[in-house]
Amino acid sequence: IARHAPMVERRDVPTSSKTIDFNFIECKDASGNYYATVKIGGQIWMAENLKTTKYRTGADITNITVEADWANTAALSTPAWCYKDNDEATNSKFGKLYNWWAANDARNIAPMGWHVPSIGEYDTLGQAVGGLDFAAIKLKDPSIDAWMAGSEPPATNESGFSARGNGKRSPSGIFNDYNYCYLWTSTDFSATNGNAAYLIGDVDSLMLNKTYNP
Repeated sequence: IARHAPMVERRDVPTSSKTIDFNFIECKDASGNYYATVKIGGQIWMAENLKTTKYRTGADITNITVEADWANTAALSTPAWCYKDNDEATNSKFGKLYNWWAANDARNIAPMGWHVPSIGEYDTLGQAVGGLDFAAIKLKDPSIDAWMAGSEPPATNESGFSARGNGKRSPSGIFNDYNYCYLWTSTDFSATNGNAAYLIGDVDSLMLNKTYNP
């Protein structure tokens, strides 16, 4: 989730007591969760995966756990969320998984003042950390438990973006791709397909325009 806002940077080493003014940028979702944020280039991003179960309006997003019911969401255009592997214990580190309909609903899944980024905004993010071909190195959390066991991500996370391999829930309702971090965008590919940016645990690139059915 991204936000465009000016940020005042101040580099100062006080030698006596003084007052320093700064801009505080709140990132609080409709469920009451607060998020760390990070400035990368001219953009401000959330540095954690989304955890909300509500839209900005306060309306609930449906929690769907059963494979067959998740598979039906595409046909019915039903917004939905779930925990990774339907395991609530994953929420603190990986956040929740959402389908396309939830991410792009007009009621807004993003916190007030924030929005789901476009493909173009992810491209800008990649360019800000040295170009798409090597962007993932600076965007990924390097801790071993952030990615599939056995993966060795060539990562530094020097940007502070802290991407983690949360995988996805496929259109059939199966959980897979645990060494991937998929990032929904606000850019439609077609009436039935969304666009996603993504990173892979052991790959250096930030990849765009992943055509993906909800």
